Amino acid sequence: MNCVEPIRSEEDIENLKKVLINQSYRDYFFFLLGINTGLKLTDLLNLKFKDFKEQEGVMYLIINNIKYPVANIVKDSFYTYKKIRKENIEDCYVFASRKGNEPIDRSHAYRILNDAAQKIGLSSKVGTHTLRKTFGYHFYKKYGDLKHLQKLFNHSTSKQTLNYIGISEENTPKKVIELNL
Repeated sequence: MNCVEPIRSEEDIENLKKVLINQSYRDYFFFLLGINTGLKLTDLLNLKFKDFKEQEGVMYLIINNIKYPVANIVKDSFYTYKKIRKENIEDCYVFASRKGNEPIDRSHAYRILNDAAQKIGLSSKVGTHTLRKTFGYHFYKKYGDLKHLQKLFNHSTSKQTLNYIGISEENTPKKVIELNL
């Protein structure tokens, strides 16, 4: 199995979004949801429209009776995507295959991401774990909350989480605190 990387550049993320939205709104929403939630691929592929619930202006994904809040960009894109799809789709898979009533499979998800990455000339290795790793990388860069990611990814050590999101321990931000009591 090849080791894939997170997408570190926000410009590359935007370029991938443009390619995917021109290709298919389903593919765009798949990418957008993956990089904004950090969900496992199996959870993403098995999502149904009824798994999205909005309460008091906040959208949640309900997976195994656990509520995951989603970003507003995901919420807005979800409603756009839902309008594109047929009515009465609550029991339908969000990322349905065009060849039946089942979700796309892992290999199709891989092709979606890999083909788009090739179109923009992305040099790093891209695969299905790229979505989760990209979420983790940018979450860590923004919030520095390694413990949250470690728990979310179900990793046993913080070193494992850093390695997974493509950050070496030498490059982790060091906080210098001067305590003068």
